[in-house]
Amino acid sequence: MSIGFSLATTVKKQRFFERTPKIAETLTAVEQAVNEQIGDPLLKKYLQINRDEHDILVTVHPAGVELRFHMDTPGEMLCEAQTNPCGPGYHAFLIELVDAIGAQCKLSWREENDGDVTGYWQERDFVKLQGEMMSHLRAMAQFVSSQQTDKFRISLPVDFGPAGEYFAASPLGFWTSEWFQEILQADDAAQSLAATFFPWWDKGMTATTWRNFGLTMAWCELPWHPPCNTAERQAFQRTLDSFSRARELQPDIQLPEQEIAEIQELLRWTGIVTTPPVPTGIGFRRGLMCTMLPGEWTIDIPGFFLTQYDEANGTTVFYFDDKTIRINTYMVNGNDDQPISREDALHFAEEQCEKNMQRHGVAIEERILEHHRHLSRMANLYKAEEKGRKYYWSLGGWHVTTGHLCLTTLSFDNIADKEWALRTWRSIMHPPE
Repeated sequence: MSIGFSLATTVKKQRFFERTPKIAETLTAVEQAVNEQIGDPLLKKYLQINRDEHDILVTVHPAGVELRFHMDTPGEMLCEAQTNPCGPGYHAFLIELVDAIGAQCKLSWREENDGDVTGYWQERDFVKLQGEMMSHLRAMAQFVSSQQTDKFRISLPVDFGPAGEYFAASPLGFWTSEWFQEILQADDAAQSLAATFFPWWDKGMTATTWRNFGLTMAWCELPWHPPCNTAERQAFQRTLDSFSRARELQPDIQLPEQEIAEIQELLRWTGIVTTPPVPTGIGFRRGLMCTMLPGEWTIDIPGFFLTQYDEANGTTVFYFDDKTIRINTYMVNGNDDQPISREDALHFAEEQCEKNMQRHGVAIEERILEHHRHLSRMANLYKAEEKGRKYYWSLGGWHVTTGHLCLTTLSFDNIADKEWALRTWRSIMHPPE
């Protein structure tokens, strides 16, 4: 269920050499045209262009699927994009950008495959384009309202998912089932409701468009801890820049002043942060996120936790203040080269747990063994000591299923955080085979 366009062009031979340009030559010309045809300095500042041997991927909006230029053979190019995650303004912007690139590079575009399903390529009727997006939203509302479930992730990356209780989430926040019912029942108010859902509803770079740039960044990109690297600092600054541009265009526009002040404070912060962000407000990563791990495992951890990857041990590490989560995942086959059974995996895990306790010479405070659907999990709670550090608590153990094992150690200073450790440990999941 998506909206977008697919265009193609035949690259003409160069007059002087009487040959078709090579793929690299054509892609270079298109990449240069992309940079030159996006005239807004702020939009260009944060434009992302990724290129390989056959593709150019252009990211204009934080909620947008990339605009893709693809060449398999010299002389033929495909241009395509999915636009419904952002909305009609994004669709129109990309079409006009592709037009300008075609003019600069002397490319004559034609519709390919399904072409432009909205008709905008041929008709340039923006009101009709908004109507097509409105119809798409109604169809989505009909679908989610008919399901006996919740936690719909709409237009969010596959590996990005808020945990916890909610009906639906999209790049502009959380949505209730009642809101989708209102979409289905609304008539005159339908357009105004759609304008709150799509990040780029208007045509052109309006104040609302820039505000929604900032809101999308705040909801989806910001970690809500002081920036730890250049990429995080740039994300915070891009959010502020978007809000500033919105206010320049419309001084009385409503902006999230509390979050803006919080971002400014985070950019000024120096030193170690020990206090979690305010749990309420704009930003999925203020709360629990369903985080993807290697081997198709997932875990629910706060989105503001910092992350490291220990290449030497293949360990993924999440940490904040005195809490640390260390995870290794494995795929294991037996002697017959088939995935080992859940029972054999559990037996292996029990042996490893026992060896680990003996090696460290620690006393087990509590032993846990649970079976949950297709998973088994076991862990030991014990008190440990690290050189140069006071005593701390660890919950270490395994999750196992057919052919897959997940080794986890959760460390924390205060025994009062035992329930946090157990909830986090129990949130580890793996899809059924």
